[in-house]
Amino acid sequence: MKIRKGFVSNSSSSSFVCDVCGNIEVGYDMSLQDFEMSRCDNGHEFCDSHITRDVQLTIEQKVEKLKRLYSYSEGYLKKIEVNENDEDEIDNMYQNVISDVGISSESCPICQLDSIRDIDLNRYLLTKYSLKREEVEGEIRESFDDYNKLREFFKS
Repeated sequence: MKIRKGFVSNSSSSSFVCDVCGNIEVGYDMSLQDFEMSRCDNGHEFCDSHITRDVQLTIEQKVEKLKRLYSYSEGYLKKIEVNENDEDEIDNMYQNVISDVGISSESCPICQLDSIRDIDLNRYLLTKYSLKREEVEGEIRESFDDYNKLREFFKS
């Protein structure tokens, strides 16, 4: 009998990190729903407790979202054929698609800018002030001898 120690490449462990609070969930054969987490249709993953909006889309908005989601996904139909007058059909199709891809971006705390990720904040500042990352990194290296001094600067 073989006994494996350390990482096993064929294990079925899952891990998810909340893009809002940084909470990490890990388990075997687990899904986002098992951890009470969601993914929006733009790929942001977050704890369900961060959902601040329960948005009710109009039928027209659902049709537009379905067309966009179907056109982006190879796993779905190449084109969507929806009777735009049949609200029940649209609602059913929308619920099926959202259950596969996650919640709507209209209910996502990141898409609605209720929470702004550090990476987006960094990109915003670099773009707004026309800064190049390499130049900022060089300035940091010139201004601080080590990471502890940089941390002290952040605290001030």
